[in-house]
Amino acid sequence: MLRTILEFFNLEPVRNRMKRDAENLRKELTPWIGELVEWDDEERALVSYNISEQHPKRWADKAKVVRCKVTTIYHEPLLLFARRRYNRQKALVLVRNSRDEYLYQIRGEAIEVVYNGSLSAVIEKDSLYSLRPRRLLAAKQTPHPPYPSILVGKEEIAQLIPPSDTSSGYVSRAFSFIKDPEGDAEILFLTLAYWDMSQRILPSD
Repeated sequence: MLRTILEFFNLEPVRNRMKRDAENLRKELTPWIGELVEWDDEERALVSYNISEQHPKRWADKAKVVRCKVTTIYHEPLLLFARRRYNRQKALVLVRNSRDEYLYQIRGEAIEVVYNGSLSAVIEKDSLYSLRPRRLLAAKQTPHPPYPSILVGKEEIAQLIPPSDTSSGYVSRAFSFIKDPEGDAEILFLTLAYWDMSQRILPSD
C-alpha cells in the first residue's frame, strides 16, 4: 500500500522501478546489439525509419513492451528502439546505436534523459535543457517549413524528414543535414532526433 501511494505521488519508488525496468529493456535488446553496423559519420547520414524486425510482430496498442530494429537506407541494422509503457503519463524509451545508449524517462510533461547511464538533461516542449545550471542546449524548431529542424545552440544541424511510403520499396533518409555535428553537438542533436524518431516509429497510445 505504501509503495502504491508513493508511486502515485512520483516519489523515489517510481525511479527505482524505472531503473529495474530499464535494465530489463537492455536485456531485451542485448541479442541484437552485435548485429548493428558501427555508428560513424557516414552511417549517421544514412539513418531511415525502416523497421527490419519488431516485437510483437504486429504492433499492439496495449503491449507494455515493444522493441524493434531500425536500418539505414540500405537496410543495414543501425538503431534499436524499445519502450516500456506504464500509462499515458509514464514510460521508458531506450534507444541505442553500436556506441551509445539514450534512455528517456517520461514522467508527465518532463522527459529525463539518461545518456550512457548518467542522468544528463531534460526535454520539455521540444527543447533540451541541462540540469544544473538550467540552460537551453538544443531545440526543435521550424525555420524552413514544412519540416522541423534541430538546432544546437544557434546552429541548425538538420531537418527531420518524415517517413516515406515504403510500399514501393524506396527508403528515404530520416535527416537532411545542414551542418555535420561533432562531439557534444552530435550527442545533443541525437538526443532530440532519437526522441523524435521514437514518436514516429513506436506505436502511439
